[in-house]
Amino acid sequence: MFDRIIVALDGSRDAAEAGKLALWVARRISCRIAGLSVIDVRVVEGPAVETLAPLWGEVTGRPFQPEIMRLYRDRAESTLDELCVRAEEGGIAVDRHVEIGVAEDAILETASASDLLVMGRRGEHAGFGRQPIGTTLWRVLHRSPCPVLVSGRRPPSGGPDSEATVCDLPLVAWDASVGARKALDLAIRYAGASGGSLRLVIAGDEASDERLEAAHVVLAGSGLEWESARLEQRPADAVVEAIRRWRADCVFMGAFGRGRLRDFLFGSHTAE
Repeated sequence: MFDRIIVALDGSRDAAEAGKLALWVARRISCRIAGLSVIDVRVVEGPAVETLAPLWGEVTGRPFQPEIMRLYRDRAESTLDELCVRAEEGGIAVDRHVEIGVAEDAILETASASDLLVMGRRGEHAGFGRQPIGTTLWRVLHRSPCPVLVSGRRPPSGGPDSEATVCDLPLVAWDASVGARKALDLAIRYAGASGGSLRLVIAGDEASDERLEAAHVVLAGSGLEWESARLEQRPADAVVEAIRRWRADCVFMGAFGRGRLRDFLFGSHTAE
């Protein structure tokens, strides 16, 4: 199903959980994994360095940039070292990459040669905001050439080296959009490869039954065990309720069900 998974690591807690999840998936479906750590030039050469420089008695922060770059490179290598140790313990083939550039651009360029990108919900600087997902992830979701797997906030039970099950009961959030159809196709392929079953939820009143029937036709021909429900709630609330009802441990959904412009203006159900 996937030949190469890439996981973006920045030293944050969420990225560490993304690394564990990426290793679990790679082990489950027997594929190669690549770890990517990006040294963001906006941090190393950005205005923050220039602003703080006078506190150190310097007119400019440029003399400090080589040292800052070294510190970030050392941390990137250390983060990848941890991934490689876990991968080796699990018998998983792993590549490692350290890139210098704008974080989302470097991630997207590397993802263009991958089948699945794994990221944490929020990065190392996300503590300054209250958004449910970080800005780098948001930008990547807008432009990613491959599916993006976003890890949860709580670590998978037991981690990738235990017998605990992770991503064994997928839930598909359905609205009959192009993105939802792609998500359903991916979920069917994943469930088929992992030997699992599927659950599907749609939000709305009785008028949504026709759209739900379209999903039933696809599921009926999948050869999988499946179940569906229509919940008369807001889309995000319906997905959360379905997760609780079925105890789903992963969600497949399109990134932009109503279109990118409308999501930008009025908010995204996917992000919510």
